[in-house]
Amino acid sequence: MKKLLLLLAATLSFFDAQADYEPTLLSELIETSDLIFYGEIVAIQKSTVTAKSVQRIKGVNPNSEVAIDKFENWTCATRFAPYKVGQKAFFFLKKRKSANHYFALGAANEGEIPAFNQKVYYQNQYLSIDKNPRLFKVYGGAVRGYVYDKNQFIEALKYYMKYRVENRADIIHHQARIDTIHNPVLLRIFAELQPPRF
Repeated sequence: MKKLLLLLAATLSFFDAQADYEPTLLSELIETSDLIFYGEIVAIQKSTVTAKSVQRIKGVNPNSEVAIDKFENWTCATRFAPYKVGQKAFFFLKKRKSANHYFALGAANEGEIPAFNQKVYYQNQYLSIDKNPRLFKVYGGAVRGYVYDKNQFIEALKYYMKYRVENRADIIHHQARIDTIHNPVLLRIFAELQPPRF
């Protein structure tokens, strides 16, 4: 009987642990980041990478180069490609309290969004709105998701940061006039904030 109870408890705890993971949405990345910038990896160390900020979008960083903890692949998530010097990305970072470096947000590395040739490759979040993600080859790896124009991506981040309180309130009350918005990244943010439709 004890073995049966232990087996049942272990099984239930496994399912609880699997259910605890939810993707970090773009709005959450924007709101919870201490630092957001578009930049390039310029050096790789054992447990960190150094990224040079090309365009800062949120936060203050006294240096143009930032030390970032490497993402460690795990059972449910892997980085889009191994780290290499020259990779460009949008970095959504949180500062470590105990050290002078940052880490990318999201248990599935959502806080590193690769960019290449003026395009941004946003990973599929497995939401009800994700109907037809495509597979893109990026830096020798792959991203299953969606591609956006880099300038529209930056505009959407800035717009959301400026008006996020009003946007959230409008979306929650279904009063937003999102059909008049022509920025697909902003439309994506709004769609992610909508309650799921089944």
